Amino acid sequence: MPARAQLLNQELLAWPELLEELAEPPARGPLLAVVRDGGSRGVLAALQLVGHDGTSSHSAGARLVWLPAIGALREDVQALASALRRARRHAGMRISADGELRRSEQSLLARGLARASVDSLGAELSADRRASRALIRRLGLLAGEAARRRDIADFERWSRASQWLARNRTTGTERLAAQLAAASTVDLRQLASALPPPPLLVTWELRATHVIAFRSATDSLR
Repeated sequence: MPARAQLLNQELLAWPELLEELAEPPARGPLLAVVRDGGSRGVLAALQLVGHDGTSSHSAGARLVWLPAIGALREDVQALASALRRARRHAGMRISADGELRRSEQSLLARGLARASVDSLGAELSADRRASRALIRRLGLLAGEAARRRDIADFERWSRASQWLARNRTTGTERLAAQLAAASTVDLRQLASALPPPPLLVTWELRATHVIAFRSATDSLR
C-alpha cells in the first residue's frame, strides 16, 4: 500500500537487503557498516518497535531515519534515498566495520531513538484517558456490589471489562468509554459480556538494528 500510494519508492523498499549486502563480511540481523566518502556525516538507522507480552516478542513496525551530524532527524524519501544511494555506491567494495559507533554517532543515534520513541509511543502515553478511568471506577463499584451479593459471574464480568479497558489504550477504546459514560447498568452488562478476554499486557522497546555511519573519506580508521 505505501508503494502504491507513492509514499515510498523501490529504492527505499529494498533497504533491509541493501544494508545486509553492505556488511563485510555479509551478515544477517543487526549490523553496523561504515561508509567513508566526501558527503555529509551522519547516521542512517533502521529503528524497530518490538512488543513484549511476557511470553513472546513481536515487531510492530520499522522506520528508516537519517540523522545528520548537523540538522534535524529526517524521514522524507529524498533524504533517505540520497543516503541509500551513497551506501549503494560502496556495494561490492570493502566497507570498514569498526565494531562500534563513535561517541558523536552514538549521540546522534540516541537522539533519534528518543525522538522516534515520542513519535511511536508518545500518543499512547500522553493520551487523555479520563473517560476510561471514570468508566473503570464505575465498573469497580459494580464489581464491589457483585462481591457483596456473592454473585461470582457478575463480579468476574465487571473485573474482566475493567482489565480490557485498562489494557486497550487506543483512541477507539477511549471514544467507546466516553459513549458509555451515561449508559445504564443493563447496557454495560451486555457490553461486558460481549468483550473478548483482556489482551496481554505489552511493554514496548525501540531498537536500532541496521546502522550505517557516514564518515569523511579522510577520517582515520579508528
